[in-house]
Amino acid sequence: MPNAMPATMPAAMPVVMPIDPRRVWRTWRRKVVNRVMGLTLAYEGMMLLGAMVATIIVGVITASDLSGVQWDGIISLISVFVAFGFLLLMRHRDIFTCEFWLGGQHRDSYGEPNQLGHISQYGGGRMQPLWALMFIVLGMGVQGAFAFLFGLILGFVAMEYSLVWSIALHIFNNAILSGAIDTLAGNYLDDNAYLIFSLSLSVIGVIGSIIIFVIYGKEMRQYHRTNRSIPDTYFGWAAPTFIIFVVANAAFAIISFVGAMMG
Repeated sequence: MPNAMPATMPAAMPVVMPIDPRRVWRTWRRKVVNRVMGLTLAYEGMMLLGAMVATIIVGVITASDLSGVQWDGIISLISVFVAFGFLLLMRHRDIFTCEFWLGGQHRDSYGEPNQLGHISQYGGGRMQPLWALMFIVLGMGVQGAFAFLFGLILGFVAMEYSLVWSIALHIFNNAILSGAIDTLAGNYLDDNAYLIFSLSLSVIGVIGSIIIFVIYGKEMRQYHRTNRSIPDTYFGWAAPTFIIFVVANAAFAIISFVGAMMG
């Protein structure tokens, strides 16, 4: 007689799909960038909101015919304070730390997955007078693409040393080089002399930057090899908030440029 059929059939084995570590890494990276850029977009939105409210208030005040006040600067300060207050509410645990401002050992929260929670390799450097001078020269060396390139320098200084050094470099450039010195030159030099003065500063900056790259080029290349991003890091640029940020700011820059050319 044929063997009897078993009373119960064995359950089918579940199919386990292999995990693609590259896809996991890409997804995680996009989430990180999406979260950070979402906060950045909200920060810009609060700046815009602060500027709009301040403009309305100034409009009411100037109805009283107050003159001699630089309202544009006041509006900018109000918008910055409103946005920074929002940032304090969202990221106060990071901002209210000594390491955030002065640098030093801190736990990594946005780095590579295998480094999360470990002591970060960034932000612990000590600024040297020679390096501070070189960053100033590099800042003088950027011309047409000034804001973008100078922003990269400030970001590097903030990440490798501290936010305070980045702020100090920015203040020195805006208040001393572009502010006090440029204003004095404009007041006491005629047009030709002022043009020569401006070109001389630019030439000094460009030549100084070339000298720095020639002397420290090898160390810079080594730094790049040591700290270069691992493969697929830039996949995070596919994050929706990053795309919105780039498109919105590009549109704003184009509108501002067109308005300046027409006005």
